[in-house]
Amino acid sequence: MITLDPYYSIEMYNHFLTALDNNGVNCDIYCLAKPPFHFYLDIPNPLLVNYDELPDNLRKYLVNITKPATPNDTYLLQRRFIDDSIKTYNKYATNLPLLEAENSNYACFFMVRNREHALQLSNEIGKIYYFGFYYKKYKICLTTNENIKLQNSNLILVEKETNTIQMELDLNFKIFKLNDRLKKYTQTPYILNGRYYPTQIQQFNHLV
Repeated sequence: MITLDPYYSIEMYNHFLTALDNNGVNCDIYCLAKPPFHFYLDIPNPLLVNYDELPDNLRKYLVNITKPATPNDTYLLQRRFIDDSIKTYNKYATNLPLLEAENSNYACFFMVRNREHALQLSNEIGKIYYFGFYYKKYKICLTTNENIKLQNSNLILVEKETNTIQMELDLNFKIFKLNDRLKKYTQTPYILNGRYYPTQIQQFNHLV
């Protein structure tokens, strides 16, 4: 796991990504969820470039960047600056449901058993975002309705205490044990009033 950010311009960074893609090299990209918000690439043998390796004590601060749902989103999410401010994180490593959660008085990640269970809950607590299946057992959802604690507190995995960045980090570290990390897309399936609204993202495993 390496970062190129201290050594290269954004133009060179994007050039390297293009070269990896042209050569059929898969590359998972993460963002450090704390200053300096560097991007980290999980690639083999980066021998021809200058880089810094990720220190073990920072591994728990890595989050997935937001992935595009459409070709237009791919263009919008193309990295255009290297910045050590929170705007880097907000632009490239969060999405609409998490922004809504950040601006809400309450938010939590919780689990559901299946689609029928989620449909039923949506009639009680309103809009539910579905983030996918993780760690071989968790179907992860997000709500901003505190009423989930009235009769379904046993479903809650982590709650927002300070901000949604820390809530996501807690989910990855405390629940997934860093064996998985929350996946974020520019489109997110949701459940509302007993109905499931999917996305057209092919790589997303829809709620069943």
